[in-house]
Amino acid sequence: MKSIVPFKITSEQTIIDVFVASLLKLQKQKPKIIFSNRLSNDLKIAFIEAIANAIRHADELKQNGVIEGRFVLDDHVVVFEVYDHGKGFDVDSVPVPDLNDLKASGRGIFMMKQLGEVVSYKKMKKHNALTFKRNLVAHHATAKELDLLYELSEAIIGNASEKEVYQIILKEALGLFHVERASVLIYDEKIKSLRMVASSGISKKVQEDTLVRSGEGVSGYVFQHARPLLIEDIDSNTRGIEKKEHYKTKSFISAPMICSPLRLDEKPIGVINLTDRIDGKKFTKQDLKVLSTIANHAMACLYIRGLVKEIKEKERLAQEMEQVRLIQSSYLPKKAPQIEGYQLAGRCEMAQSVGGDYFDFFYMDHYLFVVVADVSGHNTRSAVTMVNFRSQLKAYLNVVKDPALVLTYLNRSLYTDLTKVEQFVSCLLVRIDIKDHSYEISNAGHYPPIFLKTHVPALNSGLVLGVNKDEVYENIQGCFTPQDGMILYTDGVIESVGSDGHVFGFDRLQEITQETAIKGCHDVVNNIITDVLSYRTTDVILDDVTVVAIKRE
Repeated sequence: MKSIVPFKITSEQTIIDVFVASLLKLQKQKPKIIFSNRLSNDLKIAFIEAIANAIRHADELKQNGVIEGRFVLDDHVVVFEVYDHGKGFDVDSVPVPDLNDLKASGRGIFMMKQLGEVVSYKKMKKHNALTFKRNLVAHHATAKELDLLYELSEAIIGNASEKEVYQIILKEALGLFHVERASVLIYDEKIKSLRMVASSGISKKVQEDTLVRSGEGVSGYVFQHARPLLIEDIDSNTRGIEKKEHYKTKSFISAPMICSPLRLDEKPIGVINLTDRIDGKKFTKQDLKVLSTIANHAMACLYIRGLVKEIKEKERLAQEMEQVRLIQSSYLPKKAPQIEGYQLAGRCEMAQSVGGDYFDFFYMDHYLFVVVADVSGHNTRSAVTMVNFRSQLKAYLNVVKDPALVLTYLNRSLYTDLTKVEQFVSCLLVRIDIKDHSYEISNAGHYPPIFLKTHVPALNSGLVLGVNKDEVYENIQGCFTPQDGMILYTDGVIESVGSDGHVFGFDRLQEITQETAIKGCHDVVNNIITDVLSYRTTDVILDDVTVVAIKRE
């Protein structure tokens, strides 16, 4: 059954809010469908461009005071329609814009075509409709493509040099797409340009002479924006990109090479290009998706191979671990947000080895979200999982405001990756409405909070993330009175062992909390961590110690 969500936009300032609200309604109607961060971002970009088209070309807001449309979602496709009452236009006649000119005509429709399967415009009796369609699942994935990824993994991880790795990527791409020409360009930080490190069907002189700056031409555009690009007919693009003399056909595809899914950011390291299909046919959007998958998968394998090699070298192991610790700590907030009427503080003392503790604050509109989480294990994998957890959490909070629903979606999204590496994540997510001081808390296998004043019944806890894919989490609700608040913490606090062999324990933590409750949040957090570290029998921190304090003034 399809889910339909109509929308109305009354000003340019409400475009993003309407998009987020519409996506949230779709997810509530179809909770089994998870919108990935990349999909949500792609939809948002396409939606903004479609609304901008109605504003600029149809003058819809000025003439009618509102832009209307609807979202449609089924199990396989998400669609949105934007209505206008303008003169209309032919989508297929919109020229390919100059990619180097931000004001070039046709740029919005061009971007929409890159992000979706179908972009159409139809004139009807009551209004015109600009329609954008994006598939949620690639039903046409073939066993051949899956086998290719498997072979690519085996070849790359077992290979010795980067040069040979790039040749492997070319070989597999040439065989799958049946093309005469392909090239791999890698960004050289020293010369601030992409240089061609591997090619097929391209002369040695052209390979040696090719240097492309970020944003320059097709390769530079794909590298700069970290998005794949499909050009069906290069001759129609007289302003943006010039056709090279050694190209035979008019169609080609280009994809960024990003270390995914283990990437720590969205920056590509290079670009892979394909042109001149042997059968003369044009490339399709499916070809572009497959090429992007190959490129990203290859980079992930390359990254894994590099880590394995470093781990085997004992002298570099300490450096690698320290770098990961620095990366992990960089994702923790430097300071809490300043919110009138509230005190906030948080601190994490990281273990000597790489740990998995994480806390953060997210202030959106009048909602404050506070999260404390703990990834199992004390190794590089824990840090990578924590970064992945953080990225997905931020993505869901952009569209979902219910803590229990966020944890439910997170669990489904992370489940496969967590089970493969035998990991799990405990998490406590709090949402506070700054306007009326009400709160909602959802718990995924984490220690419950300690309240400063209010006595709260035991917080029902669901399983940790990564154990049961179909786990559904719940909220408890309450309201902060003046001087009330809560303390959140990880197991490094409770389970620290003293010289007598006993653990620090919940009762001891509660006593310290009540004794220091009259102080500010920073003092409470520092006092707790100081007592925990003093209680331990060794100066070496074996587990992260994290404490977060929230207090209404």
